[in-house]
Amino acid sequence: MSDDPVFTAEAPGLLFEVFSDRIESKVKKRVQQVRLENVAEVLVSARPKKLIVVTREGKRYQYLLGRDTELARAAIVRAVADA
Repeated sequence: MSDDPVFTAEAPGLLFEVFSDRIESKVKKRVQQVRLENVAEVLVSARPKKLIVVTREGKRYQYLLGRDTELARAAIVRAVADA
C-alpha cells in the first residue's frame, strides 16, 4: 500500500483520502477501504451534493464532502485510470 494520499478532504466527522490503490474514509475510529480495482462508477448527486462510489459487486458508498465533492470525483477517476 502506498503511504501518501493523492487527495484528502475533511468534512465534520469524516476524513476522506484517495490513494493510488484505494479509497479510505475514517469516521470516528471506523476505517472503511474500497480498492480502486473494485470501483465501477463514481457519481455526484445534485442535492444534497454527495459523492457516490459504486463497486463491481453493486455496493454503494456515499460521502458528504461538500465543496470538495467534484475534486474527489476527479481524483478517483484519475487514480482509477492510472491503476
